Amino acid sequence: MASPDLRDMLSKLCIDVRDEPRFNCSKEWEIKSVVGFCHDSGEQKYRIAWQDSVLSKTELMCSLINNKWPLYRFARQITPAGSGSQLCVAWEETWEPANAIFAAAELIHEYWLGVYQSRGPLPGQLLHQHWLTLH
Repeated sequence: MASPDLRDMLSKLCIDVRDEPRFNCSKEWEIKSVVGFCHDSGEQKYRIAWQDSVLSKTELMCSLINNKWPLYRFARQITPAGSGSQLCVAWEETWEPANAIFAAAELIHEYWLGVYQSRGPLPGQLLHQHWLTLH
């Protein structure tokens, strides 16, 4: 299986989540930060955490495990972790090589920021030009 274009895939996913009618909300998105993300136990597994999201935990989970979303199609395993506000995602071996940890971290972190911060520019070095074109 060929590796997908990660940046293109995540950009489209940001648009899909933002435009999903059942996720529409009249108030500001309340995500404050992506709490953490790590390469887990030497495997191709990443722990994604968030806090203060306007979406319920169930909706956050559904946004990844529903098979219409691209991340699901390339994930080997998605499981809740920790306090219930974290997910562990184990990617297919052909999707992201283990030695590309930092690049994968940057893209996933950027994805969460892109989905939950709907107004203004994204902060920090994780903002890339392709995201700016969405606004």
